[in-house]
Amino acid sequence: HDTDSTYHPLPGTLSGQAQDAFAKRYNESDWNDPIHPPMVMILQANESLLDPEPRLNETKAFVDGLESLLNETCWKTPWDKRCSTEDEFDVRVLSYFSWEAIELHTVAKTMAAHNNTVLFLEIQYMMSSNISHTRERTDQLLDILWDYTASTSVNFTAHHTGIKWFQRDLSNDTKTDLRRMDLFILPLALLLLGIVLPRANPLFVWIFPLVSMISTVCCWSTILRFTVLRWNWQVTQLTPSIMMSLTVGMGLDYNLFLLSRYVEDETNGNRLAVMIRQGGQVVFMSGVTLMCTFLGLLLLPLNMLQSIGLGAAVAIGSAMVMNVTVNAALLYATPLGRWILIKERRSTRVPPTSEETSSEPLLSTAAENSNTTSNIVPKTSLWFRLARFLLHPVYSLLILGAILLCLLPVAYFSTKMETSLDFHLLLPQSSPSLEAYEELLEQDPAIAGTAAPFRLLFDGGDKSIDTTEGFDVMHTVVKELMKLDVSSPHDLNETASLESNALPGRGTIVDVDAAWAQPVASVGRRLDLSVLDKETKAHFTGISVVQNQMVSYSLYDTAMKCKAKEHVHYCKIEWMHTLKVLDDQATSPDRKATYVSITLPVNPFSQEGLDWLAKARSSLEKLQGKEDLKGVEVYLQGSAAMAEDTVGIVLKSVPRMVVTTLVVVFALMAFFFRSALIVPLRSVVSISLTLAFSLGATVLAFQENLLGLTSTDDEISWLVPILAFPIIVGLALDYDVFLTSRVVEFYISGWARQSSVVTGLHFTGNIITAAGGIMAVAFGGLQWTSHTPVLIQWSFAITTAVLLDTFVMRTMVVPILMGWMGIREQCCKSADEAVTQRRVVEGFDSSNDDGADDAEDEADDAGPAVVTPTGSVVDV
Repeated sequence: HDTDSTYHPLPGTLSGQAQDAFAKRYNESDWNDPIHPPMVMILQANESLLDPEPRLNETKAFVDGLESLLNETCWKTPWDKRCSTEDEFDVRVLSYFSWEAIELHTVAKTMAAHNNTVLFLEIQYMMSSNISHTRERTDQLLDILWDYTASTSVNFTAHHTGIKWFQRDLSNDTKTDLRRMDLFILPLALLLLGIVLPRANPLFVWIFPLVSMISTVCCWSTILRFTVLRWNWQVTQLTPSIMMSLTVGMGLDYNLFLLSRYVEDETNGNRLAVMIRQGGQVVFMSGVTLMCTFLGLLLLPLNMLQSIGLGAAVAIGSAMVMNVTVNAALLYATPLGRWILIKERRSTRVPPTSEETSSEPLLSTAAENSNTTSNIVPKTSLWFRLARFLLHPVYSLLILGAILLCLLPVAYFSTKMETSLDFHLLLPQSSPSLEAYEELLEQDPAIAGTAAPFRLLFDGGDKSIDTTEGFDVMHTVVKELMKLDVSSPHDLNETASLESNALPGRGTIVDVDAAWAQPVASVGRRLDLSVLDKETKAHFTGISVVQNQMVSYSLYDTAMKCKAKEHVHYCKIEWMHTLKVLDDQATSPDRKATYVSITLPVNPFSQEGLDWLAKARSSLEKLQGKEDLKGVEVYLQGSAAMAEDTVGIVLKSVPRMVVTTLVVVFALMAFFFRSALIVPLRSVVSISLTLAFSLGATVLAFQENLLGLTSTDDEISWLVPILAFPIIVGLALDYDVFLTSRVVEFYISGWARQSSVVTGLHFTGNIITAAGGIMAVAFGGLQWTSHTPVLIQWSFAITTAVLLDTFVMRTMVVPILMGWMGIREQCCKSADEAVTQRRVVEGFDSSNDDGADDAEDEADDAGPAVVTPTGSVVDV
């Protein structure tokens, strides 16, 4: 399915109101619709493209050939064999030659620059709102333009730019990222999987994740194919990258969780049952929680973000189901179940995940106490040594204090994050369309502004807008907005105007060539486009203002009468004709509305462009309050305005999404571990700290450029914190669930509090470390494979969170809190009723400080059972 990152106005916003007003007057079809901005083609040569005559003919033939090709094209899709009519989809090319053809020579000159060595072509398209497969139509247009310039042999170069080309470059870069991930990231992750499962045969272990991931991709591709086509969802270009990263990362994580249980268990014939029951439960809890965090994006009022949430949830659900079922099928129905195992020495037996533990639910309260136990945690184990410090009453306090001392200052910078709408953050650094746009900004800012123009819509309500009163209102508004400099708030008081006092009065039909010759010559001299300040001023053009020069109503009325002469196809006086063309383009069919086009000499999505938008809206609000508009409704439209309004509404909805997601996480953790407060509260607090630290580190790395990752201090895309939140929350819970469930499992099977923590840490430490490493590779790989700033920033935030959660939060903070709070108090009170004597690991629980357990207090006379280094159990 084609991807699309176009902003659409949301109901209730200022741009939404403007779009509704425009659709009411213009029947939703217009050549300058902000939702479908024009595409710009730049023709460039070392010498003039308009002389001598051979070069002029070559350039004109190129433009004429493009116009003919577009006029002859049948606009259809594989699903719609019918060609679109002109009312549904129509394309036109505005160029130097098209304006010359209707004798608008002054306008034609604005389509050339640098002594005619550069020509600009503006490809406009008009699309009805009820047309189906709109993205396919625009993609077809982009393909035609690209193929035409690539296949036509000329002595000049052609470059493309515009918002649609930006989206095309982003889509192409996304596909490149996916190919790089397939070629580099996936093999590296599979290699890590073979290393961290020492009991598995590395010759065969890679087959399981590879087959599972292929099945997962086929599953979610099939699901989304039908749902997207059915609901016509807007799928952003970032969605496939995120879904593929989750497929790789979570697929390898789930394989680790499952295969580690399979190869660790030594109860012959029961390995598969243990893997499905114990490992499958962990995968289920992790997958459900992750899906809920991503489905939280559905609470945001933006369709393309909702598609990311839905796509990610489908990818995770597919990974959850496929990894359990496919791995179980491969282990049961093929020889891989035997080939994956490596015979081990009998002295390295693993804990009792046997019939008694596999036959009960994960949090069962009826676990039986085993009679014999192996040496589970050797003293030489890294995790044993680490646990001696983490579970020590003094050392644990010092370690936790040191961790907080390091994390909190960085986390504080998350409050200093400043996000940006600038589309250069969404595009690859080598984007051809972005390079062409930046060059166009330097060559001719006015033409560059046509790639994303603003539109000032005047709606007279029940009155016609083309009246003296209507022109007075338009002049008042435009003069007020012209005072706003694009780069600074100072006033620009000088405003040129075109009067027609010397022209014949209104209502008089006179001979064009005789009576109007002298007055129009005077007007033409004052209408000089060369005096425009192209560096700091916004450019206004409509029926009441032409390139920042006011047009009086009398001049406009005279121009309309010039065209009304029956023997004239169009007014022979150029500026009269210009006004008529502008009137045909901008004024609604019922004559009750018109608009003024506004182009900025800067990127309208940049901070300078958005500052101008804010000041312009503030000025309009003040004029409305003073009743200077005489009942005329004024709206400001534009792609940047829609983006600003949309992002503003989305950011206002983010707190609701965050609170809802954390409440759901709290409820799920309480349900899974049967803990009303301690377990879910600990999870929410640790997740919040991880999230704040990762976003703070992102601010330091990119906004402050502390690590030198960018050439200059850069802005952070507004998408980064929104898309990072569900993944960070989900992955943090993923490891939390894996560690906590294993600790609880040992506690239920009869181990004391500290011994349960140290054994759980020992048997999950390597797996969590490996899983974190794999996720860091999967997401961090975008740091080196992607050239898109938003993906680089997003992957940095995710990688930072994964590394912090892997090596600090789950490895140290969670065991410390478990040691302080106990396990019985968290989730397992009823388990004590079935345990008469708890086992301990030598060096832990030696004073039986799990005194909160009533069952253990009753067994104190017999003393705790201690596992010695040789593996025997003795009574103390």
